[in-house]
Amino acid sequence: MLTGDKLETAENIAKTCRLIDQTMQKIRLSAPDLPSIYEFLEKAESALFESKSTHQKLAILIEGDALKIVLDERDQKLNK
Repeated sequence: MLTGDKLETAENIAKTCRLIDQTMQKIRLSAPDLPSIYEFLEKAESALFESKSTHQKLAILIEGDALKIVLDERDQKLNK
């Protein structure tokens, strides 16, 4: 996991460290609230299944505030 002050910063660091490259499909999560995160996770799940069938590598970039919500243990639905 890499972090930056913005999604673009984290992506640039990941590229510099050669963790992601131009061929990868990139999904960016910058969601301010739980309903937006649920919507994102549904799209990410679809993209994951699609990437498996096409053998395209997938990178998920998550903004810090959204990551806090995703990792919040009070929401049991996200922890399953």
